[in-house]
Amino acid sequence: MPKARNGQRARNATSMTSDAALLAADRVLGKESDYRSNIRRIQAAACLLAERISHRGDVETALLSGDGVKQDEETLSAEKERMIGFLTEQRDRLKDIAKGNVTRNRNVDTFLTAVKDVRDEILVKQQERATVQENGNGGAAAASDILED
Repeated sequence: MPKARNGQRARNATSMTSDAALLAADRVLGKESDYRSNIRRIQAAACLLAERISHRGDVETALLSGDGVKQDEETLSAEKERMIGFLTEQRDRLKDIAKGNVTRNRNVDTFLTAVKDVRDEILVKQQERATVQENGNGGAAAASDILED
């Protein structure tokens, strides 16, 4: 009789562990939009800024117009070069942000795929365990095999 109880305990422990893992996986998968929302927010702000500092955009036009500034031509030319350099640097930073967002999205995809794979594997193991229990084929031995996996 004690052997049967130990087998039952093993099956119950396995079932509870699997159920907890499935619950955790479902929670993670349910938060997919949360993982992506910050990336989308950063990307939206970067797109708005990119539009403003684009070539011949509002900021470039305003900076390079030189209206109301009375300077000699050499100083004005040097100032325009400095402004163009600044805008180029900011455009490069925005490109880096966009590349980082692509990487973050890929990382989220990879993470979610891994969680889905683990979840699917747990479901398969649960189905196998249920089949073994229904058939009555060595319940305690089958439960210990599943625990070892």
